[in-house]
Amino acid sequence: MDLMEVVFTILDKEGSPLHYKEIATRVMNFDRSLGDDINKVSSLIASKLLANTKRKDKASIIFKRIPNGKGGFKAGMYGVKRRPAPKPAIPELIDTPVATTFTGKAGEYGVFSELLYWGYNPAMMVVDHGIDIIASKDSEFFNIQVKTANPNANKNFSFKITKHIFKNHENSKTFYVFVIRRDVKGRPLSDYAIIPSSEIRRLMDLGIISSGKDISFSISIDNNEFKINNKHQVARVNDFSIIR
Repeated sequence: MDLMEVVFTILDKEGSPLHYKEIATRVMNFDRSLGDDINKVSSLIASKLLANTKRKDKASIIFKRIPNGKGGFKAGMYGVKRRPAPKPAIPELIDTPVATTFTGKAGEYGVFSELLYWGYNPAMMVVDHGIDIIASKDSEFFNIQVKTANPNANKNFSFKITKHIFKNHENSKTFYVFVIRRDVKGRPLSDYAIIPSSEIRRLMDLGIISSGKDISFSISIDNNEFKINNKHQVARVNDFSIIR
């Protein structure tokens, strides 16, 4: 190992400054090939440490002298120059809106992935006639339709289901997963609101969800509560165990 690599290792492990003579003593204990002349080794290490602190290339400086609090430095004392830990990179949000076809397909694959994590065996439908994914578990099969939304001008998430398609698949084995794509402290995340078709029917009957040509509503988020049209709290968010 190079002499200054040994010096760096000693100072880094110590975690506090040392006098160059103490450094020399430890180096000699580590590498017997340096001989037993403490003064010679001390002088060599001192000169190399000082030279490193005076390099013009600041990035190559790995050692530092220790201030004495009086505008100078403590005689013969050196430590390791600590570099600030790099800040974790935060992905930049895309300013240009992505086409809805990309957003929709991304939501479907996000749900597909979650289903695998929850122990379902999913299959993507080649043609979308109201069902995006068929998922099986414990010899049962479930119909899953995925809807994905980014926040609108009111920071809510708007969804629409074609009414006749809803009726065609309305049964106890059909579930809707509403993918909510949002920014949380600079990080884009997806939440999944899972609602059985029977619950959507119940909310339509109660007038909470409007039902004209299309079934449309919005989901808002307040204090981590997800509400449909600001009236009904979604019972299952990110909990795919409801699919059964």
